[in-house]
Order: sequence, then structure tokens, then C-alpha cells
Amino acid sequence: MKQKISSFKKRLDRAWQCLKGAEPQSYAQTGEDKIVLMLLGVLGIQSGRYLDIGANDPFRHSNTALLYLNGHSGIVVDPEAGLKQAFARSRPRDRFLACAVTPNACKTLKIFCMQESTLTTSDEREARRLMDSGQKLRETLEMPAITIPEILAQYCQNQWPDFLDLDIEGSDEEVLYNSGIGPSTGPGILCLETLKFIPGSKGQKRIEYIQNVEKMGYIPVADTWINTIFVRQDLWERRS
Repeated sequence: MKQKISSFKKRLDRAWQCLKGAEPQSYAQTGEDKIVLMLLGVLGIQSGRYLDIGANDPFRHSNTALLYLNGHSGIVVDPEAGLKQAFARSRPRDRFLACAVTPNACKTLKIFCMQESTLTTSDEREARRLMDSGQKLRETLEMPAITIPEILAQYCQNQWPDFLDLDIEGSDEEVLYNSGIGPSTGPGILCLETLKFIPGSKGQKRIEYIQNVEKMGYIPVADTWINTIFVRQDLWERRS
């Protein structure tokens, strides 16, 4: 037991040193990227892979930009096709997919592009709720659609990446539940938006969503109010 504690302490120290030596700026909304970077170190993952769904800008509010700058890379997905060149210039190791991610297979999906691009959604009810709260609709687009299992089959050799970042405004729960994640088969780390935007308030935590993710075999290890970060339980228990 003492050897396991000592080994884990050394790994945690290495992760902390890595974090201190990393790019000092956090690109995420509330520091999620630094938390995930440290957790990757704790789990002993170097040059890891991520799947960033609803990536938006390569750096603004990005949960994976800091990971990229520290040697990690992966697949970034966003229906805003105009972002492809920005990712090619600033994050060339990443593969950008200009697609809408859906829970069930279909060829195309209507996307509601909001003036605030981080609120763009494929959920018409969510788009209407946002517009009712004062958000402006910029345009609607018909985009190619893809599911998470299809992404894994086509681009990941049916292997989950080390980190999944999922933020697609309105349909994220259904997409996650239909992704095939299981207690010992999913990504090591998840970052999920667990705050429902409510105009004129601090928002409302999606408690049932968090509980359902726990039932899928994940432990919530950090919460930034906007997002909750989970680690797969079996990996967390095996860390040493």
C-alpha cells in the first residue's frame, strides 16, 4: 500500500510540474483545460488523444487548445465549416470535421447558428428558447451529420480517445447516451456542460444528467459550475 501511495504521489507531482510548466494562459471558460491537463498526467497519459465535439474557435473558450500546446491532439468537430482553415493554421495536428453530431444516424441536419457562436445548436427548441431570451439567430444551415460511433469507426479505429469534450447546446445528453460509452469502454476523462442557461440567472445545474453519467461508470472529480469533469471509475481506482 505504501508503495502504491508513493508511486501515485510521484505521478501527481509530475503532473503538477507539467501543469506549472505549461502555457500559463487558460483558454477555457473557467479553467477546465488546466484541470484536464493535470488529470491526464495523473492517469499517466502522454501524447493523448481527444475528441472535441462542439469545438468552436481553436483557442477562444477551448477546452483542448492547452492540451494541443502540451503535445496532445485529436479530432475536433463543429458545424461551422469556416473554422476549418483556422484549425489548419493554428492546430495542424488536429483533424477538423465540419459536421453536426447527432444521436442517431442521418445524412444531414439543420443547424441554427446564433450570433454568439458558442450557442449554435441543432436543437430547434433550444434555438427558439435562446431567441426568446434575446439571443439573435445569424443563419440556418443544412450540414452533414455524423454520430459518435461513426466518428470512432471512420477516424479512430473504433477506439475511444483519452478525453471527450462534449458541448452541443441542447442535444448533448442524447448524443452521449447513444455513444456506446460503458463502464470500461469509454474515454478516460469527460468534460460535459452541466449548466442549463437561464436568462437573468446563474443558470440551473443539470443534476439528473450528472447522476446518469455516474451510472455509466464515471466519477465527477471537478466542477466549474458551467462544466463537470468526470474520470472513468475503473481508471481512477487503478491509478498508482
